Amino acid sequence: MSTTATAPAKPDNIVRPLKQHSASDKPKMRVGYLIWANLAGVGGAIGLFYAILYADFLSAAFGATLRFFERHEVLMALAASMPFFATILVGMGYAKRGIAKKRARLAAEGAAQQKLDSEARAARGPVESE
Repeated sequence: MSTTATAPAKPDNIVRPLKQHSASDKPKMRVGYLIWANLAGVGGAIGLFYAILYADFLSAAFGATLRFFERHEVLMALAASMPFFATILVGMGYAKRGIAKKRARLAAEGAAQQKLDSEARAARGPVESE
């Protein structure tokens, strides 16, 4: 007789549940993301500041770009307005997505209402004409 104990066999198909987050975890996560985004933004700003301050080899390229835009005022105006146009484009995308979601929601509500109406008619039975 053997005195060694064997561990019970573990089935391979065990599905472990995901960690359940509590309602208090979400605000903590959001604050963490906010702090991380702010640190990344400040780090990027400081890096850009020092790159411009100490990257003297880029002065010739920046000077050539400035001279080009001084000769082509229309292109300078377009370059200055690009962030505005990009904002409008992104806003249009969000508006289209919102309209599509609203249409889908209204269609689903309409289909559900039609199903309820047909079930109510079926429950009442046939209508007798006089």
